[in-house]
Amino acid sequence: MKSKNSERRRAGRKALKVSCPSAIVLRGTRYPASMLDFSEIGARFTLNEKNGLLDIQPGAELAIEVSNQFGTTSCKGKVAWVCRIDDRHMIGVEFSEVSSDKRDPLRCLMESPF
Repeated sequence: MKSKNSERRRAGRKALKVSCPSAIVLRGTRYPASMLDFSEIGARFTLNEKNGLLDIQPGAELAIEVSNQFGTTSCKGKVAWVCRIDDRHMIGVEFSEVSSDKRDPLRCLMESPF
């Protein structure tokens, strides 16, 4: 039996020294967020939404906007998990569409050695 604390990652996670300003677009509504860490296949976000419970369920498809030192980009993903801590939502997102262009800001961040 696996421990509750064991990770089930398929790719190594890269922690960010500074979170990336982001937005999660779910069912036409844009929620301000911050990307806290990421891997080649997904990322962890905290939603900066304090207006009660949001209806975000695992499996929901969404659009993501991410800004970092390389610029701003967008991609698509699916909610892998949701956790509420105090008045914030933490969500894990599995990327479903990320640009393969080496100049794309998210791709540049993935390939940066930081």
